[in-house]
Amino acid sequence: IFYFTDGEKWVGEFREDAPWVRTWFDRDGNIIAKWGNGVKLK
Repeated sequence: IFYFTDGEKWVGEFREDAPWVRTWFDRDGNIIAKWGNGVKLK
């Protein structure tokens, strides 16, 4: 989990310095973006 000073956070896994399976949340807990198998899904 990575937390940012603006309240956003990333939860997931990185492979070779790239997002692999990851969910990005805004400070209110809403999903901003998702990655699956290294591909941005949303």
